Amino acid sequence: MKVLIVDDNDQSLYLLRTQLEHAGHEVWPAGDGAEALAVAGKRTPDAIITDILMPRLDGFALCRAVRDHATLANVPVLLYSATYTDPKDRAFGLSVGADRYLEKPIDAEDLLSELEAAVRERREGVAVRTETPLEERTYLREYNERLVRKLEDRMLALERSYRELAESERRYHELFDVASDVIFTLDPDGIVSLVNRRVLEMLGYHTTELVGRPFEPLVTASHRVRARESVQQALSGQRRTLELDFLGVDGRVLPMHVVTVPLWQGQRPTGLMGIARDLGGRATGATADRAHEDRGRWAAALRELVNGPTGGTPSRQALLALADEIAGATRA
Repeated sequence: MKVLIVDDNDQSLYLLRTQLEHAGHEVWPAGDGAEALAVAGKRTPDAIITDILMPRLDGFALCRAVRDHATLANVPVLLYSATYTDPKDRAFGLSVGADRYLEKPIDAEDLLSELEAAVRERREGVAVRTETPLEERTYLREYNERLVRKLEDRMLALERSYRELAESERRYHELFDVASDVIFTLDPDGIVSLVNRRVLEMLGYHTTELVGRPFEPLVTASHRVRARESVQQALSGQRRTLELDFLGVDGRVLPMHVVTVPLWQGQRPTGLMGIARDLGGRATGATADRAHEDRGRWAAALRELVNGPTGGTPSRQALLALADEIAGATRA
């Protein structure tokens, strides 16, 4: 049979279409009641399955319009909704001319069975409705009651969602700020959009000094190319792990292990999040050069003590002096 299906939700429309076509029916889809009337006005379907909550013309109004239409008046209409599930909604749906009032979700076999029964009853002239059609004034009053109640339900659900979202955001920021690592987000242009308080303890910057500014000044000049590459890879959807030398507000160099991950909006990344962990004070730059020179001097001093005039047996005083030098450098 030829079935006109009506739903403003593309996923629901696709699922219903798939079920009907799999059963061998020809399917005509429409996105709302107004489009459905236009389709049915050009070619009469054998049945109409329609959602209720839709823009322009909803399922209740569509059903009433079909019953008032000269050509379509005898076409079976199945109202099919996950939103209007109150017994009063069901009674109202049947009173405006629906042959069936079904709640989503419904098993495909049950749906097909109800569809075939409704079509058969119409063809056989079986009285499917015994209720007297509603007068216009009564119809409008009850129709508006349905809409107002559903709007109230939606507002309450939206209010709950906002409260839950606010609580979730509060917990997120608490975790964000107490994290032991520096956490930051960048927009597609490499501008800092968010950073946690740990940056103050580790690098000496207040968050307000960084938000809205480029990230590059936070990294040593020798590591900026590597940092830019990591940003570009994250914006292309890749996760990156690397080590970068960060600059503290006082000029200190802090080596950090960094993980960058893309932040997605829909199908594309629109920024990145970075997590930077201190590598435990490992020295870089001038500090690393000085440590390297110290180790070289200590090794030379030890060789000189071993190979010196005492015949390879360094004196206790010389060894103690070298130990004191090493200990002092380590404390520094």
